[in-house]
Amino acid sequence: MGQETKEEVFAKDFKRDLDDKERSSKRHRTDLKRGRAVPELPSTLDTDEPFDSSSDDSSSDEDDTGELLAELARIKRERANELQKKDAEKALEAERIRKETILSGNPLLKLGAGGQPASSTLREDGMMT
Repeated sequence: MGQETKEEVFAKDFKRDLDDKERSSKRHRTDLKRGRAVPELPSTLDTDEPFDSSSDDSSSDEDDTGELLAELARIKRERANELQKKDAEKALEAERIRKETILSGNPLLKLGAGGQPASSTLREDGMMT
């Protein structure tokens, strides 16, 4: 499937396939609402391929659902971690700005020896040099 020739594509009745799938889906939803599971037989059975009636698609659907829920939980954790990192970075930046404002706002810290302005800078750790 997917490697069909042009002739096969033109010969294929897509409308009929779509109608069959829609009918099958509608029948499946109706059966689920009524609380019974009916195995579906494809309307276009290939005589080359054996039909395995013992395969249970509901268990694979449950497996897929479990995998999707696990993936969703993982994505939510990652987003929460990213948000937490961003919040921590914002808090550090706000604290740095606050310290810088406090230190630059104090006129006594601006004066060096002899009443001259000090040529100091604020380090990352908040200390003046």
